[in-house]
This record gives sequence, C-alpha cells and structure tokens, in this order.
Amino acid sequence: MRKTLNLGNGYRIKATRKKVGTFTVVAIDWEHPNYGYFADAMLWVRAPHLDEWVCFDIVKWGEKYRSLESFLKKYPEFSNFFEFDPFEEIWGAIRKIFESRKATPRKHVAP
Repeated sequence: MRKTLNLGNGYRIKATRKKVGTFTVVAIDWEHPNYGYFADAMLWVRAPHLDEWVCFDIVKWGEKYRSLESFLKKYPEFSNFFEFDPFEEIWGAIRKIFESRKATPRKHVAP
C-alpha cells in the first residue's frame, strides 16, 4: 500500500505500508523541492507485543508528533495505513498452517 500527497510548492510526502515478519511498518518519506527525490523521514512500527504504533524519528521531523493521533490530525489521508486488518492476520495464520503442512511429509496409511 502506497500513497503520495502533494503539499504544494514542490513538497510531497509519501507513506508506504509493508508487513515484515510479524511487524507492520509504515515508512514516511518526504520530498523537498531542492532535492528532487524522496528522503527518509520516519517509521511507524506495530507488532503483536506493542500496545500502540511506535514512531522512529529519522530526521527530527517526527519530534512534533507525540502520538499517532497527532500525526494523523495533520495527515488524515494516511489514516487507513494504520488500521488493524483482522483478515490480514487471519490469512497470515492460515498461510503459516499450509506452509508447515507442505514442509512435513505425510505418511500414507492403507485402509
């Protein structure tokens, strides 16, 4: 999942959501008009043992966002990147079961 917002005057911000193992990561990149390319800004991370999303500020840009709510207040267009998807979790568990069954050879029992 990826979305780019045009903030005007050559400034843009991009969010990218990916699953990495059991972690869900939302990378926030920003483009300054003097650069002409996207650079790292912050990472938001969620994992099964975390009670909430955790921000890893890369360039001190995220310091002003004390919480996910404050970030989404400024950029509500990215709110769906932080939603919990129970079907994603269920399908992940189902895939794990099928992968483990494929890896285990089955013994054939005669009737």
